[in-house]
Amino acid sequence: MAAKSAAVRTKDDVRRVIDIHKGGIFALYNRALRDQPYLKGKIVLSMTIAPEGNVTKRALVSSTLHHAELEKGVVERICSIDFGAKGSKVYFDPAYEMSFISTAGLRKE
Repeated sequence: MAAKSAAVRTKDDVRRVIDIHKGGIFALYNRALRDQPYLKGKIVLSMTIAPEGNVTKRALVSSTLHHAELEKGVVERICSIDFGAKGSKVYFDPAYEMSFISTAGLRKE
């Protein structure tokens, strides 16, 4: 049974891979913060990952960032990630969320 579960891509697997690539994703956010220091919000996207590890479908479901260039860049960056081959089933997440929180205005103690 353990071998069977190892062959199925999980949301945790996807999150771990995206965490590895967060530097590139947050570089886009930090660039946007230069013009809008208080920019914050959440992006929700749906994505389909083939067993080979490539993203085959994606769509921006919603965003509270209200920054089209950043939203597009984040979606493109996530969708360019190679998630690695795993199992034989397609993985679909209808609502993968990423939050972006600006530290502008926070006091340092």
